[in-house]
Amino acid sequence: MSLPGWNPAWYRQGESVLSVGLKLGYGNGAAIGDVLRGLVNATPTVRLPMMFPSSTVAFRACTRLDLPPGVATSLFVGSGVDPPKFDSRNQVCCAFRWCRACLAQRYHSWKFQDWRRTSCMWHAEALLDRCPRCRRIIDPLQMHGWTCPDCGLPFARPLGGEWKHALRQQADAEIFGGDSVDLHPELTLALSGNAMVVEIRGDHHENGSDLDLESWVDSVWLRWHAWEQCSAIVDSMFGDHRDCVAVEWHAGQIDYGITSYVCPLGAAMAQTLAWLGGQHERSGGWPTSKAYGDTGFATFVQQVRRSPRWLIPVLAREVTKEWLSDAIRKFSASSSGPLSKCAWRPPERLELNWNIHGSTARINVCNNVVKISEDVVAAGLLCDEAVRQRKALGFGRSEFGVVASERGAVLNGGVPGGS
Repeated sequence: MSLPGWNPAWYRQGESVLSVGLKLGYGNGAAIGDVLRGLVNATPTVRLPMMFPSSTVAFRACTRLDLPPGVATSLFVGSGVDPPKFDSRNQVCCAFRWCRACLAQRYHSWKFQDWRRTSCMWHAEALLDRCPRCRRIIDPLQMHGWTCPDCGLPFARPLGGEWKHALRQQADAEIFGGDSVDLHPELTLALSGNAMVVEIRGDHHENGSDLDLESWVDSVWLRWHAWEQCSAIVDSMFGDHRDCVAVEWHAGQIDYGITSYVCPLGAAMAQTLAWLGGQHERSGGWPTSKAYGDTGFATFVQQVRRSPRWLIPVLAREVTKEWLSDAIRKFSASSSGPLSKCAWRPPERLELNWNIHGSTARINVCNNVVKISEDVVAAGLLCDEAVRQRKALGFGRSEFGVVASERGAVLNGGVPGGS
């Protein structure tokens, strides 16, 4: 039996669990976040299950929706793989991206969540990644119906009294299918030796950036890409140390200069995002939820601004990787037992460099995924060793890392229960 407020006939071929969640939420008068929490265990601090759930969770979701198990291939980006491969996870945005025409038909595809794609493959319309009115990055888990969770702007006309019938209507994506349209994203990335080759297809600006990087809107746009990159790295590489990002909350307070920490991975991630003016989702952060007054963001902007708009998302993500890689190495080098200290600032000069020829760019990738993976593994071992030493000294630990209360005790006095 399907869930209350849900009709299996509302499912449209190829739609995402976000699309289904909006319909199910509408039928129950609930926000999509409440729906996905019950359906796939996704929350604002752990979003991975809405994209890459376990096989059990994916099967259970299809069963509860009274849909065949094969539907999971479109409901989710992938299932049954934890951690997901970096290449697969890195292509997907947590922030909601949509086509106006598709959303008018209450349809959304995971293909829209690929940040390399700029237009709908069925309608050739530009994909939106911010509210047209308030210009906020949209958190899908905060959506209630097809409206902006911040300013309340409807993204599609109200369904009216015939909403149950309207949700049964066939979507253009089903009519057009995948055989008659180009499903490849406009931006392609490929490795060639020690370089990344980036190519843009279609219309673009070749003569410098058309971004006004002094405006708040585009600052948010850049922070969003940096935040998404960090989220992808944590989800695909950090393993059991994902929760350390939240535990190392103190590393996000960059005003202190010197940071005390146990896990170099958690501290490096928290500090990297803090210098960009934000917090990781594991700490309750969102690209627009928090921005410090004094950060390294101006340096970040300078490192990506002299490039065409189409290349800026790639460069923003590569600069983020270089900052994070540098932070992981520095925090790892300073790791010295149960409680370590480190003073880190983002590098002002990058090893990253690139050249552009028309619609193609070639970027060196000195901090490539393999290198970062190796650094993450080494840093994780240092965290595990520090936890073992702390346990020998009488401190407890949680299943995945040091608990926040224990960490607070050490920071306050160096002994359990100290003040």
